[in-house]
Formats: sequence, C-alpha cells, structure tokens
Amino acid sequence: MFNITDVKIENAFEPLEAGWYGGHISTLEWKESAKGARYINAQIKLDNNRVVFAMYHVFNSNEVARNIALADIKKALLASGCAEDKLNFASEDALMEAMATVNCEIYLKVQKSSEYGDKNVVGNYQKRTEAAATINTDSIPF
Repeated sequence: MFNITDVKIENAFEPLEAGWYGGHISTLEWKESAKGARYINAQIKLDNNRVVFAMYHVFNSNEVARNIALADIKKALLASGCAEDKLNFASEDALMEAMATVNCEIYLKVQKSSEYGDKNVVGNYQKRTEAAATINTDSIPF
C-alpha cells in the first residue's frame, strides 16, 4: 500500500545556522510553565518555511526574566513598524493582537545541548532589510 523505498530522509529538526531570517508570528497562545506561571508561546514561521518558537515569560516571578520577555516583545513590535507611542496595552488580548502583527527579521542563535540536542533560539529582532522586504508576504494572514 505504501512504497517508501525512494523517499529521502531529511532531518528537518537540525537547527538552522545562526543568522538573520525573515519571518512572522503565525500562532500565539498562552501556556503555563511547570511552576504555574503563564507565558506567551509564539510560533514563528520563517520565510524559508521553517518554524521556530519563542517563549515570552511575561508573568514570571523573577523580575529579570519578566523584563527580558517584555523587552523582546518591544523589540519585535518596533522592528515590525509599531510606533513607540502604541506600546501601552490595556489587556492581554490587546497585547496578543499587537504581537500577531510581528513581521520582521529574526536573529536565530544555536543553543547547544548534549541532553536534548542543539536547537535554534530567537536572539533579536530588526526591521526587514531591503532584500528581505521584497519577499512575497501575500500569504501572511494579517
């Protein structure tokens, strides 16, 4: 019924090389950490059709972790063209709605782990370069 003799095996889970990649947030959801703190889990679809995830621990009990998450969100929004005077959100829904517009270049780092295997982590955000801006964004849902 299924002949998979000629199917090529590709490891789609190998991390991408560190560098800048165009992408947009395709899915956002609230999740709960093992310690019970809520955080935002973002699925970021890159222009090369790979997917990476970013977690924003905006309710972390550790103030440093919380500030890192909020700074990352701010960088992503500013890189996507959000004005500085539009960064005050009255509700969680308003924040999530703004984050759904993120469409910029994302810097990926490679985090080494012998226990879990190497993976990409989001390191920074910037406005799309002129070359990246020419990518067809018609399929982006916002």
